[in-house]
Amino acid sequence: MTQALRAQLLEAGVNFKPLADDVLLKQLHELGEISKFSELIASVLALFKAAYLSIPGLGRLAQHHEDKERMLAAAKLFEPVYEAYQQQLRVTGTIDFDDMISTAIAYVEAGKYRSPYRYILVDEFQDISASRARLVKALMAQNADNSLFCVGDDWQSIYRFTGSDVSITKDFDQHFGFSATNVLDKTFRFNNKIGELAARFVNQNPAQLEKTIHSHRTVDKPAVSLIKTANEATGITAALTAIRQKQAGSASVLILARFRFKKPDLAGLKRQFPLFNIQFMTVHAAKGKEADYVLILGLEHGKHGFPSEKATHPLLEMLLPKAEKFKHAEERRLFYVALTRAKHHVYLLADGNKASGFIRELIDNQYDILTDEFQGKGFQRQLADTPCECCKTGYLVERTGPRGVFFGCNQYPLCNHTQNACLQCGEKLATYGDFRRCKNSSCDFVEPVCPKCGGSMMLRKGKYGPFWGCANYRQNAEFSCGHIEKHIDLKAAKT
Repeated sequence: MTQALRAQLLEAGVNFKPLADDVLLKQLHELGEISKFSELIASVLALFKAAYLSIPGLGRLAQHHEDKERMLAAAKLFEPVYEAYQQQLRVTGTIDFDDMISTAIAYVEAGKYRSPYRYILVDEFQDISASRARLVKALMAQNADNSLFCVGDDWQSIYRFTGSDVSITKDFDQHFGFSATNVLDKTFRFNNKIGELAARFVNQNPAQLEKTIHSHRTVDKPAVSLIKTANEATGITAALTAIRQKQAGSASVLILARFRFKKPDLAGLKRQFPLFNIQFMTVHAAKGKEADYVLILGLEHGKHGFPSEKATHPLLEMLLPKAEKFKHAEERRLFYVALTRAKHHVYLLADGNKASGFIRELIDNQYDILTDEFQGKGFQRQLADTPCECCKTGYLVERTGPRGVFFGCNQYPLCNHTQNACLQCGEKLATYGDFRRCKNSSCDFVEPVCPKCGGSMMLRKGKYGPFWGCANYRQNAEFSCGHIEKHIDLKAAKT
């Protein structure tokens, strides 16, 4: 690649002067890229070993990747890192976890180890990876009358990023031959209302194995509440106050988030609510845990939202099990895990102006949740509900600028669309054909829509009388729309 770049630069008359390695390393370090690169390589190393790959095997994967040149270059860069790591293990006489699996596979498949066991039991089977499944198959193959007993729940498969492959659970017979399945359909953790909602949500993915879970504890009222607030601290305090009002004495409270940086001030909360045992965990860390009450934070759209829309690096994606076709399949299972940590009640905290797709799904599909329990100062009446006309995926939210109140897309900065508020009452405007009308039923404001850019048309005065001009007209601006139209009677337009 360097040679090709050299040739192209020389052809263009540019003197090719590559930086020395030590200078390049220093500059990368100053830019803060070294730590990011190190994290990436560490993740690649872990997945590479978990997948029981060789350097030639990595090269073959790269050869078939759509971005072949980039992946081949990455594989070439990774090889000395891998060799140095393995050399360090040899020098120190140590072994890592993935080597334990790969060495065990080699021993069993070569007959260096003969298993004396007829019965093989695997717990948490939904977290199994291809290499671990290969070890189980090798053990099974040593004796024709071996039996395999596995316990797992595909609804709780949430570790693809470490190499776990949920398809091994869902297609068990294809990997291990004929089997019989017994469904453990009774739970003593969460009540029926939490269970019904969580099961309905996770089963939107048609690839999940169907089962009906029965709860030992039954209640008549909804056990999931939505707290709409732009201030997370306000929402947490409100949820804990509500728990204190319904819970006599002590209670365990688990605060969950998709990412660790969402951790609130636990010390302050414990001082304010001394009878509660309050803990914070990421949802991944909380798998297998339970509490009387659960608060789920960060239910917003975006890279660090829930579901997370953070893209996986292509190099890591190449090493991971094949992604599922259903959108946010694993994030949906992760939300199921979060919901089902609670015995009694779950509180969902979301900013109504940027609520995640999961929250919108719960509202739009009329799941059995409480949406108006928390009202008044600090709480929002409803989710942003006016779709953005530009990107078609976002929603308009109220903002304040130098010229007063306006509405902008909640996907900003990905979408820069803005729209004026009603000039009479400040409410949102809805588009109907060539006009926008105020959504406030008691207001009669209406304005034309600019057919050129979709902006608002404002009534202006000219030497020939009034006319309509696009509100996006700006002198000496990078973007300006100068569309104008003759004056029309808006009273007639309203009808």
